[in-house]
Amino acid sequence: MTAVAFYALGSLSVLAGLSMITRRSPLASALSLLTLLAALAGVFLLLEAQFLGIVQILVYAGAIAVLVLFVLMMVDLDAAAVRAQAPRAGSLAAGVVVGAAITAAVLRVVLALPPAPAAPIPADSVGTARSVGAVLLTGPLLYPFEIVSLLLLVAVAGAVALAKRKV
Repeated sequence: MTAVAFYALGSLSVLAGLSMITRRSPLASALSLLTLLAALAGVFLLLEAQFLGIVQILVYAGAIAVLVLFVLMMVDLDAAAVRAQAPRAGSLAAGVVVGAAITAAVLRVVLALPPAPAAPIPADSVGTARSVGAVLLTGPLLYPFEIVSLLLLVAVAGAVALAKRKV
């Protein structure tokens, strides 16, 4: 039963991701993003990482999706102007080239990873608040974590500046 739910949530997340990048409407893309984040939270819950699943729902599906929708409403995109933008032939080719380069880089990194450790990690230390906090706030991810928070702050300030600008 767990495998069926895992594959269903995985398929839903892939479909929502494809829907997110293929929609012309920014609002439809944001709703697809919300569906994707909720499906990933379900995957975390199936993997018995309850803390990560709840954080996924509260932080990403709640706060970040609301922030994206808020920014979209503040910018007030003209729907007719968005529909009128025809995709150029070169943009599709560039997207395929960039996608292939990213896929090749990810495959190179994944194939170069060392084999899994012989000793299994205790199940009670994965996905808990203590283990996530230790990795994010004291481990090697401290600086990237802080950089992402600054980037989000700059993005919100930029959206507010764009919304307040007189056109």
